[in-house]
Amino acid sequence: MGHDGAGRPLRVGLLLDSYVQPQWVRSALERLQRETSSRIVAVALNQPDASPGTPRATSRVGRWVANRHALLRAAHARLDAWKFPVSNSPFLPVDIAPLLDSATTVPVRPRRTQYSDYFPDDALAMLRACDLDVAIRLGFRILRGEALQIARFGVWSYHHGDKDLKRGGPPAFWEVFEQEPTTGAMLQVLSEQLDDGRILAQGWVRTDRFSTGRNAAQLYWMAEPFLARAIAAQERATAAALSAEPTVQPTIESTTDATTDATTDATMQPPTSSPAAASTYSRRLYRPARNAELYRPLAGLASRYVARHLAHTVREEQWFLAYDAGPPGQADAAVHLAPYRYKTMEPPPGFSWADPFPYERGAQRILFLEEYRHGDGRGRILAAEIGANGAPGTPSPVLDLPYHLAYPFAFSYKGEEFLIPECGTRNAVEVWRARSFPGDWTLEHSMLEGAPWVDATLFTLDGQWILQAGLDTSAKGHWDELYVFFSDSPFGPWRPHRRNPVVVDVRSARPAGRVFRIGERLFRPAQDGSNSYGSSLRIQEITALTEQRYAEHTVAHLVPAWAPRLVGTHTFNRIPGFTIIDARREARRRRVSCVTVARSRMTRRTLAPASVRLLPFAAVCRVLDTSARAPQHDDRQPVSPSAAPVARAARGPARPGQTGRWH
Repeated sequence: MGHDGAGRPLRVGLLLDSYVQPQWVRSALERLQRETSSRIVAVALNQPDASPGTPRATSRVGRWVANRHALLRAAHARLDAWKFPVSNSPFLPVDIAPLLDSATTVPVRPRRTQYSDYFPDDALAMLRACDLDVAIRLGFRILRGEALQIARFGVWSYHHGDKDLKRGGPPAFWEVFEQEPTTGAMLQVLSEQLDDGRILAQGWVRTDRFSTGRNAAQLYWMAEPFLARAIAAQERATAAALSAEPTVQPTIESTTDATTDATTDATMQPPTSSPAAASTYSRRLYRPARNAELYRPLAGLASRYVARHLAHTVREEQWFLAYDAGPPGQADAAVHLAPYRYKTMEPPPGFSWADPFPYERGAQRILFLEEYRHGDGRGRILAAEIGANGAPGTPSPVLDLPYHLAYPFAFSYKGEEFLIPECGTRNAVEVWRARSFPGDWTLEHSMLEGAPWVDATLFTLDGQWILQAGLDTSAKGHWDELYVFFSDSPFGPWRPHRRNPVVVDVRSARPAGRVFRIGERLFRPAQDGSNSYGSSLRIQEITALTEQRYAEHTVAHLVPAWAPRLVGTHTFNRIPGFTIIDARREARRRRVSCVTVARSRMTRRTLAPASVRLLPFAAVCRVLDTSARAPQHDDRQPVSPSAAPVARAARGPARPGQTGRWH
């Protein structure tokens, strides 16, 4: 049941409104039982007052009138689910009672104020008798008073939103309309101050540009593992406090920027009623949108959707390379990212060049890169020799396989050269050995099988091999998680970092080049995919790296603004005397006709049907809309958006590899 046997089992309690919960909750609890040693021993079940309250309308017209302020939001939800269907909704109701057979049920009839719940003395006494280490709030409203003290390590709660940008709700809704590049979620320890408790886990996904339903679904699936990871971390912290567990090498530690270490193991601390540091929030409290609030945002969303698809009809994008060359062997004391002065390497029409990796082998300098053919959507690996003047020659193919290849990471081991091209469709990390460098390669080893790893990057630290690789949990090409592994050999076996994934953030998770040193400082290039794939580049300084800890922070951010029509840059590499990046530009297509636009999929399947579906709802909303006040939203109350989720992309069968040759 426990994943590594290193942690002391915790006694966990759940705070529920019902045993019928969204699918993501069941998935989180199943993961907790599968990946930790902790046991769910108690359930505090909400028993609200049985007073009938306001009679509810039973006819369709009556329900329309009763919910007249939300008709346009409901219409948008239906249109969103139709236009952007997804198949694996985190919000489908399921019964979790079978998971809780051995748990003690404690009925709780809370004392209710306008927005908060207070537990009565008898329920508090029963819950304290359960001797809980952790309580997980998956129901009730805002908890106040002694209810926050029922567990040794506090009451933990999800908040689906970035507390610094969007407090309130609905989750993942306003981020789409206000064009926020990322949407965040966190797991926190509740305190008397809303959203100012200690953060146990957090992460960010790229905001879906057009669908609130898809955005909410990918956010909930991204955050679902937080609970099991935080429980496992608390188990380890508890065990370490009891056994004085030593630190494991390799080690890089720094006291700088300690606040960015979001992946440090949870500490054995009781809940506190005050935040650890000053907290500011400058925006409004977001609430479910009324009709009048949605007219303009919906119009803006529709216009952006049309503009984007028309732009794709008349424009195309191409990746190219830009480099800065100096004398061979000249060591750089610092990184100078000023691409406006770089020289460019231009691919032929219909192709893109990206993911450049320069490599030194004695006096020989070789540039490996990906060539992407727009016609078939498949990449292959090219190589070019870097001359004495620093200019690369004409690239030639060195590895061309029936599946997509990119990110050609080259390294040496025991006097031989190896290449790790990214081949995520193979669900493994493939290592190729040079039979004749640099143009003849044979498959040597396959490792970390079973997941679509991207951009595997190796480096050594204190005699240990460390591998970093990205993973896409959203199945949408966002790659918002970074995993770290340790081994005595570049071929494994690999020991996973205890806090994997060490980064959950679409702005910095995916690797973007070789890890490098400047003095005693360690730096990692990272892709920022918040605006779009490969939209910008960050340099992250790694300030803590052990098998238990990982911390990093951004020291540089390169955006594609140094030349006209640039829209992306996502790889940085250097060797002494040579620095190279890639960049993406937009250009007009050579042949575009009115017939092409009229026959496009967007025109035929979106504009007319969407107008027919939305306009009648908007007309009804204008008739029924009134100025009555909408109920205030509680940003710590779980909200189940009426939206379809993101589908997990199915992976096709791997195709057999073959040997590539230098031409």
